[in-house]
Amino acid sequence: MNPLFTSERACRGTPAKRRFGYVLSQREGTNHDGAQLDTGGAYRQDGLQMIEFTLTRTAAAPIETVFDVMTDHRRIADYMWAIRRSTLDREGTPAPNGVGAIRRLAAIGPPFVEEIIEYERPTRYAYKMLSGAPTRDHIGTVRLRATDTGTEVSWHLRSTLKIPGVDRLMLPVFKKVIDELLKGGIAAAERSS
Repeated sequence: MNPLFTSERACRGTPAKRRFGYVLSQREGTNHDGAQLDTGGAYRQDGLQMIEFTLTRTAAAPIETVFDVMTDHRRIADYMWAIRRSTLDREGTPAPNGVGAIRRLAAIGPPFVEEIIEYERPTRYAYKMLSGAPTRDHIGTVRLRATDTGTEVSWHLRSTLKIPGVDRLMLPVFKKVIDELLKGGIAAAERSS
């Protein structure tokens, strides 16, 4: 049985229990307020727990606007309630928010320090976490796709937990944080357009 799922029944493809507003199952689902959700997870060969999921939302704003808002690292605190301060430790290429940029997101506890590793305006960017959470190999990839009504934004997160047995705690926390970042970024982009 996959330890990310709430029950053996969920792993067999029948409806999973709801936890923290998300459907935890092997297939795609929808969380309590409409974000599309695809969850998964496995153990690495070294025995560490790996979590992986994708959240998808739609913005009523042009793809360029959504991309520019979501990659303006210095302004993340303006639309994400849990982030007290967002700064750029190093500018990237293209300046200031591209590949090589290092952003620092101050929340509760140590700040999250992340490096931008991909930047393809306006369709994709990715980052890796350098510090701030009990993880390693933590990669987030955000893909944007223009639609007839605006922009579809999918945020994929893959992370290996350094502490065994905390997957049931960290998975809903990471999902909540990513969903709030998506909602806030989309709302800010819609206000800008």
